[in-house]
Amino acid sequence: LKVKKKPVVIAKKVVKKREKKKSARVQEGKLLEQALKKIERKVKKEEAREPDRVEEAVSRLSSRARPGAETGKQGRPLGAAGGIAIEIYKAEIESRIKENWAYPVALVGPDASKELEATVILTVKRTGEILKWEFKKKSGNAIFDQSVIKAVERSNPLPPFPEGYIRSFDEIEINFNLRELQG
Repeated sequence: LKVKKKPVVIAKKVVKKREKKKSARVQEGKLLEQALKKIERKVKKEEAREPDRVEEAVSRLSSRARPGAETGKQGRPLGAAGGIAIEIYKAEIESRIKENWAYPVALVGPDASKELEATVILTVKRTGEILKWEFKKKSGNAIFDQSVIKAVERSNPLPPFPEGYIRSFDEIEINFNLRELQG
């Protein structure tokens, strides 16, 4: 007897293809793009607010100035125009120094960032040269204080005093805190 051989059928198994995981470079690229977009939005927001800040500063200074009422530390009258001019100058100096200020905010936790604050007193010569500076109040964080020092050093020399301001030097007090950087 001859036995007929039947072909053996092996069941087909359906195998799903696994999706390839995105490479780390693609993810890093997306993170970088997101970070850049966030920075661009922040810069646009700051640029939009800049004219408002200047107008606020001028109106605040104008409201404080009374004609003939202000006098300098040496007792010489400044007058309304001189008082406003030097206050605007001080605001410009503060803005310029803070533009040169950088602090790695990532080093500080969200709770501690509210507490970091330092105040510096600058003695500025009529020509804009910073004669000396000293901390009126330190933050207690060495890295933060060092970032303030670097901002002051990077900003030297400052613009000269406004015309008509008769003092040969003046003191400018500047307050630094992380709330300003975080915006």
